[in-house]
Amino acid sequence: MKRRIRIALMCPALCCLIGASLNSCMELDDSVYTTIVSDKYHYTEKDMVAILGNAYTPWRSVVIGAINETQTISTDETMIPVHPWGWNGTTINMHLHIWTSETGEAVNRWGDLYTGINNANQVIYQIESGLLPVTEGKDNYLAELKAVRASYYYMLCDYYGNVPYLTRFDVPQGFLPEQISRKALNDSIIAEVTAALPLLPENVDESTYGRFTKWAAYALLAKMYINAEMYTGTPQWQKCLDACEEIIKSGEF
Repeated sequence: MKRRIRIALMCPALCCLIGASLNSCMELDDSVYTTIVSDKYHYTEKDMVAILGNAYTPWRSVVIGAINETQTISTDETMIPVHPWGWNGTTINMHLHIWTSETGEAVNRWGDLYTGINNANQVIYQIESGLLPVTEGKDNYLAELKAVRASYYYMLCDYYGNVPYLTRFDVPQGFLPEQISRKALNDSIIAEVTAALPLLPENVDESTYGRFTKWAAYALLAKMYINAEMYTGTPQWQKCLDACEEIIKSGEF
């Protein structure tokens, strides 16, 4: 009997303790370590290079997937008609040129490239809207980002032809970007890279490693011009040669 009384007396206190514990669990003040909360972080111009990196990151997937796999397996440069560990028949389909809009490589490259465009548009928007307080070199950063964005559009132009064209980040709900022709996309890429050229750095050192310099822009223009006949119907051999000559004359490579 005594044991029962003790338990009965303890139960209200135990219930209060449990209730307090549950209440405290519902009012946690967490410290976030996995993401940066924008209203609690104050950007400075020293952060700009790291912020620009967000626009470049998707190029890793583009190089591995688009250039190393898609462009080589679909030609005689790399031949993997039967992939030793499956890959859902992608390699044989690309080898035989019978891929569809549902082929993994076609879908994945589309996503990688538009992720890069979206990331570039986001940083451009943050700079132009004043969310990132850039006072020195603002035009240079914007030129670099637009050149990076143009590099993603170059791959879309080469791979898909007519594609949705988007240069803004603050899109309203339900907004659909306009699809433009391959020729119009070609002209837009060339115009944007040409406009960026005077504002891009010329030095080739640790400060520009992995970033768009004037010479990277000329290389992109050379790629556009060497394919101009396919993209637009009009060859541009001399312009391709001129862009290559600019890189050679720089003496940096």
